[in-house]
Amino acid sequence: LLVKTGAGGVHAAALLTAGLGVALKIDDGSREATETAMAAMLAHLGGLGGEGGAALAPYLERPVVNAAGVLSGAMRPVRGWPG
Repeated sequence: LLVKTGAGGVHAAALLTAGLGVALKIDDGSREATETAMAAMLAHLGGLGGEGGAALAPYLERPVVNAAGVLSGAMRPVRGWPG
């Protein structure tokens, strides 16, 4: 697995053993949203198993806190995406 982050909410990944590549762009440039989307895509493609799959878990549901530090929600992929 090879992942490259870029400016403006762009991530690209290559699953070398599967011969697959994917690139994502989040319009608002949010690093957190891009990481969540890429984790969901990698999980969907099955490119990571075992420990690698477990490493995606923190990115698939991320707490969102407000300016006061109070938990106000969660960032996660929409059910059924990708797929």
